[in-house]
Amino acid sequence: MDVMTFFKVFSACLAISFLFLPAAHASDACDHVSRIGDATERNSFRAYVTGALTQPPNPAQVTITDVLQQAPWTIVGAEIPDADGVGYFLYQAEGTKQLFYGIWGGMADPSESGEVATWATDQGAPPELARCFASIATGE
Repeated sequence: MDVMTFFKVFSACLAISFLFLPAAHASDACDHVSRIGDATERNSFRAYVTGALTQPPNPAQVTITDVLQQAPWTIVGAEIPDADGVGYFLYQAEGTKQLFYGIWGGMADPSESGEVATWATDQGAPPELARCFASIATGE
């Protein structure tokens, strides 16, 4: 392999590795948190999201982007019509019910990760769940 080909391959590999850094970091922050990957199971949380809104949209219009769980707490990331970005809905299970504790929405950058995690722990979420949520919400 000549030098030019080596540098092209090396540059491509380096660029690709940077694409996976945020995901790897979020993964580390979420090591002790369950994440629901199955779309059908995630969509079962639509009713919780619409139930927390004063003017709920049709549940079919809600897109569940992420479900993070650390018993008995759940954070549901959802896109709803007429809202910018993802809103995160915080619940605590009590028996067969999911009690709504709060919603966090808006843009945050990685430097605000601590503030985002503090919001979740102030609502009652366990620290591990709060750190995982903050890493996802800030793209850290």
